[in-house]
Amino acid sequence: MFAPTCSSQHSLERISPSRLEGSKRTKVSKALQLDSADSFARGSIIHAWFEQISWLEDGVPSARELRDGVVAFNTRGLSLDAMLKDFRSMLRHREVSRVLSRSYYDPAVNFEWNEFLPRDAWPGITFEVRREQRVLARYDGALLEGAIDRLVLIYDRGSLAHADIVDFKTDAVSGRDFLEIEGRSEYYRPQLEAYRHAVAKMFHLEPGQVTSRLVYLSAGRIMSSTLSERHTQKTLF
Repeated sequence: MFAPTCSSQHSLERISPSRLEGSKRTKVSKALQLDSADSFARGSIIHAWFEQISWLEDGVPSARELRDGVVAFNTRGLSLDAMLKDFRSMLRHREVSRVLSRSYYDPAVNFEWNEFLPRDAWPGITFEVRREQRVLARYDGALLEGAIDRLVLIYDRGSLAHADIVDFKTDAVSGRDFLEIEGRSEYYRPQLEAYRHAVAKMFHLEPGQVTSRLVYLSAGRIMSSTLSERHTQKTLF
C-alpha cells in the first residue's frame, strides 16, 4: 500500500474522501439532504452485505450468513427481513449484477474495456477483488485516508494493467430519474477523483489505468468516470 514518505506528513490535515463531495473541502452541512440516522445505519448494513460478495459467479451468502455479518451493527428500528428483501432486489438489477461479475471486465464482451485492455488479452487476464480497500495518500496538500467499497485489480499475464474502483450508493433515487442521478454523480465526483488519485499512487499506475464507477443500488444504475488522458475533462457519463 502506498503511504506518504514526507517527514512532515503528521502535520498534514487528514481528510476523508467524503469531505470532498460537492466541492473541495465541502462542509457536511452544505451537502445534499442528509439521510436520517436510520438511513445511515441501513446504508452501512447494505454496504456490509455487498462487501461479502467476491464474484456473483461464486455465489451469494445465505440469509443466515448475511445476518451473522451484521451482528455488530445497531439494527434497532430496522427490519432485517425487509432489508434482506431489498438486498436481493438490488442484486436482480441487471447493471448491479453485471458489475459484480467477472464477465463485466471481459474486453471481448464489454465494449467499455476495449479502450483499456487489448481485445486478445482476455485469456491472460486474472483478477483480484479487494473490498473496503484502505487508502492513504497525499492529496491537494492534505493526507487523504478512507476506504474504497470494491477495488478490482486487473492483471494481464501477471502484470497489473488496470484498477477499477466501484463505489456503492444507497441513495433513494429512481432509476428513471436520470437528471437526479446525474446531479448526484456530479456531487460525488470529487470523492471519486480523490480515490483514483490515491489508487494510481498506491499501485504505481498511470492515470489512464484507473477507472471508477458509482453504482446506485436501489435504482440499478451505473455512472462511470475515467482519468484517461484521452479526456481533457473529468466527466461522469
